[in-house]
Amino acid sequence: MKYNISNLSKGTVRILAAAIAGGAMLTGCADMDLTPTYQPTSESVWQDVTMASQAATGPYRCLRYRIADNAQWGVTTWQCFSSALDRDPNWRGYKALFGNLDSSDGDCVLPVWAWHMEYAAKANAVVANIMNVPGIDQDEAARMRAENIFLRAYWYYEMNIIWGGIPYIREEVTDPEQTYIARLSKEETWDELIKDFTEVINTPSLPDKYAQGDGNWGHITKGTAYAYRGKCYMWKKEWQKAADDFQKVKDCGYKLLTAGDRPYIDLFKEAQEQCDEMMFTVCFGPQDTQGNVIWRNCATRSVNGKEGWNNWHGNPAMIESYENADGSKFSWDQYIPDYSSKSKKARQAYFLRDDINDDEIAKAVEGGADMSLYIQGGNEARLRPAFENRDPRLEQTFITPYSIFNGARRGFVEPITYRFPFRTDGADDRTTPFLADLLTDTGMETYLMRKFVAEGQEVTKWYSSIDYPILRYGEVLCDWAECLAELGDLSGSADKINELRARVGHVLLNSNANTMVAGKEDMIERARMEHYYELAGEENLFFDELRWGTWRAKKFYLDSEGQMNGLKKPWGVNYYEYVDGGDKMTEWPVPDREMQVNHNMNQSPYWK
Repeated sequence: MKYNISNLSKGTVRILAAAIAGGAMLTGCADMDLTPTYQPTSESVWQDVTMASQAATGPYRCLRYRIADNAQWGVTTWQCFSSALDRDPNWRGYKALFGNLDSSDGDCVLPVWAWHMEYAAKANAVVANIMNVPGIDQDEAARMRAENIFLRAYWYYEMNIIWGGIPYIREEVTDPEQTYIARLSKEETWDELIKDFTEVINTPSLPDKYAQGDGNWGHITKGTAYAYRGKCYMWKKEWQKAADDFQKVKDCGYKLLTAGDRPYIDLFKEAQEQCDEMMFTVCFGPQDTQGNVIWRNCATRSVNGKEGWNNWHGNPAMIESYENADGSKFSWDQYIPDYSSKSKKARQAYFLRDDINDDEIAKAVEGGADMSLYIQGGNEARLRPAFENRDPRLEQTFITPYSIFNGARRGFVEPITYRFPFRTDGADDRTTPFLADLLTDTGMETYLMRKFVAEGQEVTKWYSSIDYPILRYGEVLCDWAECLAELGDLSGSADKINELRARVGHVLLNSNANTMVAGKEDMIERARMEHYYELAGEENLFFDELRWGTWRAKKFYLDSEGQMNGLKKPWGVNYYEYVDGGDKMTEWPVPDREMQVNHNMNQSPYWK
């Protein structure tokens, strides 16, 4: 049975029709910026080769919407849904994390559903029309058609994870009467996605990959389609098929970036945004209307331009999961004896700056710090080895206490130290900073982001032109290692992980007593944990936790003092707590508005 129509309301269909007619010319990557100064009708678009070709790149712009425009308000990026990151209190949103998500929600459920359906509809308009444009080169048209089949499938891929089954649309929707159908099951949707990704792969005019500097760089490739088909097979637990697809990704020419002194952190810099590791990126340009705000969400006031918001924060459990440099498990007691026996409030004393003054001591004591644990003149030196003697990716992903960040708050590059408590030069409005201290915009004491953040004078304004990776080959290696572990190929799985570890100079698996793989279950767990070390703060980690069935346990748990997880200070004191809404939060409800207009639609199982 072919499912090719959506379950959109009449109003939504009218909006989509207008978007396709008037917005089909929206562009995707910076190198696709061919937006005309007028808005053609949908009929005229498909009668002209130039306009049709421009329209075929329009759905790429939807990636920019979600990652840049909507993401800054925290609605449709998934980084802070994972257990690795938390959002600051001013922008925390995310009702699914506070137990109050519901099917009538117009701030989260409805917009995410509507945006994904709209983005898929724009791609469908291209798929339906591009091959029939008079005079168009058929190979080029087939390539553009394949790209849009992929983009449509990508939005459905996300929806299937979040909703657990969707109405699968393969045709241009022009009449709301077409839309009143039932959704597929989650398993049926994976099968339909595999069909779409297979069609993309089988398109002869679609290249395996694009080389750096190619005019089409940033467009979809066979390698990207293989990767996402492999991910679908992983959801179906068809491990060999997934592993075979990841081998095809490698065969297409994708590989890790290993050149330079710090290749891991360089991945997120402009110079390497078209390296062979990048597979599916959101392309940004130098103009504000084309720019990337992700860097600002992660940054601080000490960056050049002083406009960082530090919205994203590392969860202490994530930081404490990184291995020691010898591959052993980290424990605070290794570095600070009896650390774990102290209360969360008392442990603040371990994190205080060396030259703390009387007023700062009084405030710390008021907050519960046990100052008998403080070492005058040596507190920082005691703390730093706990971060320095670890997997190098820890301090390349997060700004840890008393580490150096190369900022440019005063317009020139200078090393700035992250200290607790922060000091000013006496200004009570925090606008005159003590320039040796890292300045945040919130005054919170957390693990800050280093990944994605511009250093020195890399970015000079509100928006960045640095591309944002949705998928890179490093993630494929993580997935591949997991598949091989599930298949019982323990040495093959370890080899994939060791490629990632060798890149950053971390100890390899099976190289010492700490890293010896004990068996299949141990290898599976190691492969899963490598996802965290390699991908913290990136787009797909939340989806992995849902696939593993570990999300609720990792996001909603009680600490040793019986307090629910939430945004925390490094010593464990909460800024806020999450609320576990139960299993129903793992598959969202279909919005009430869609249920009301489509009587064939069935509600998600947990929400009936």
